Amino acid sequence: MRTKQHRLLYLSIFLFIFVLSIVVCWADDRARDRASLRGIKTVVVKVHTFEREWASELAKAGIQ
Repeated sequence: MRTKQHRLLYLSIFLFIFVLSIVVCWADDRARDRASLRGIKTVVVKVHTFEREWASELAKAGIQ
């Protein structure tokens, strides 16, 4: 009996966090949001890794 209550509690907590994350991370395409990006000409993405095994893969992709 107690394990059923625990499962229901864990499921409820999971669903609450899941729904909350959807609401908080909601992306939209309103004019106000697009206007905040006005004037940006370039975007730079820097990938940094400490693992030497990835160096050849990054070089192949032209990232390094």
